[in-house]
Amino acid sequence: MPSAHPFTPDLADLRSQRWGDATTGIVCDPQGLTCYTRGQISQQWRWTELARVVALDSQAALGIITRAGDKQRYRDRRLSAANYADIARCAQHFLHPAQTSTPSTATTTLLRCWYQDARSLSGAGSSLFGLFFLAALLTLWLLSEWLRWRPIPLTETRALLHNSLTMLGFAVLCASVPLLLLAARRHYRYHFTPEPRLMAQIDAHGLSIHSPGNITHRLLWPDIHRISAMRADHFHPEHLLVEDRLGQTRRIFANHLENFAIVANIAACATAVIHGSPLPPPQTANAPPRSTGGKTLLWLNLLLPPFIIIPSFALPLGETGIKILLLLPLLLNALAAIHFARPRK
Repeated sequence: MPSAHPFTPDLADLRSQRWGDATTGIVCDPQGLTCYTRGQISQQWRWTELARVVALDSQAALGIITRAGDKQRYRDRRLSAANYADIARCAQHFLHPAQTSTPSTATTTLLRCWYQDARSLSGAGSSLFGLFFLAALLTLWLLSEWLRWRPIPLTETRALLHNSLTMLGFAVLCASVPLLLLAARRHYRYHFTPEPRLMAQIDAHGLSIHSPGNITHRLLWPDIHRISAMRADHFHPEHLLVEDRLGQTRRIFANHLENFAIVANIAACATAVIHGSPLPPPQTANAPPRSTGGKTLLWLNLLLPPFIIIPSFALPLGETGIKILLLLPLLLNALAAIHFARPRK
């Protein structure tokens, strides 16, 4: 039945939420509850006209009770029982705002921030170390092959193939140099600057993930139905799996956070905000002090290739000496990771 005081739902309001599509579904906005059928408003009530809105779990439907005592039942096969429970919960926030606390009634004050901590800094250093260590090994192998290079007749097929692969390796190395420099630059600007690095935050309007390259993923609370922290697998790095109210999913890669505990805490806090529950304890301290530890890690990684390559050819180390030389940076990086993984005081 239409409302005695009809209105047009304000979908532009950040507190408004919608279930279904543009033709069929339900809208909760600050004015009231609106049901759509085939693109037209079929039922509508202002919040002052309603007494209760409940989810009928056994029927996968929505029960609507007015202050006049009228009872209505709404059901759409495209909406699930979880959708109806979500609608009822949202309606309660508008019907009884003093008894609930949700993003729709929150102020614009930030609810939680995640800054880079010592563990994420250590993880960033280890990632960069892996890139430069592989580059140093490739360079070492190519230089040793180059020193043994000799002209060969075209009839020596195996030798010709070997030299062709060596030339291909040189081409790969030359192409990798600018990529490594870009990776170092991105790591420096995001992880290794002395200023505190804000990696994620939630506020009254939604969740923001700040990725390297000045990329920000912004999700509004009305667009989030469920959010989960997913560990890395064979196909994806660590990421946040977000499901909207239409059942569509989206992945936001979070491997740049370098700490799955932070990813899990972001998902837990966002879930708490969606359901109006208290936030779990913070995972990172607010606005940590300036630190030069990131620059130390960066220089350790930048000096890694010459540290391995130059002594290998300038000194008579032999095979055993080269193996020890390769183990030294691994040991130094492990000690640095242990040092920076300790909580800052």
